Amino acid sequence: MLNTKEVINELKNIIDTDNISAVTISNPIKKTEGMTAKVKAKPVIVKGELMYQLSSFVGDKVYHKNVMPKEIIERIIAVEENNFKQCEIKANISCTVLMNKKRQFTVTGVKENMDNSVNTQHDHVKNYILA
Repeated sequence: MLNTKEVINELKNIIDTDNISAVTISNPIKKTEGMTAKVKAKPVIVKGELMYQLSSFVGDKVYHKNVMPKEIIERIIAVEENNFKQCEIKANISCTVLMNKKRQFTVTGVKENMDNSVNTQHDHVKNYILA
């Protein structure tokens, strides 16, 4: 079991923060109306600079916030520590970060990720069935 600082250091050692393709933070501790149901993060290019867009799903609304790559790991763990039990990270490796009731973390399922293809453009072309 790891505390907050230890899990951040471990994730920084095993994950290349410039190659994170997707993050899903889910399984809220308290399931009440008006609370965030899950948080997703994906890479986007904003004004020629790599950023990560955090999308918080609250009811039928989605709130977005852009985060710099150097602080994405801290932000992910902070969001998980506040309200969620699990987090799945896909980058150069795939792993799952689990949190127990005592706010201790476990990093599981660490394996090499072969598929890193992701569209990072902010205004990407949508694929419709009919043109």
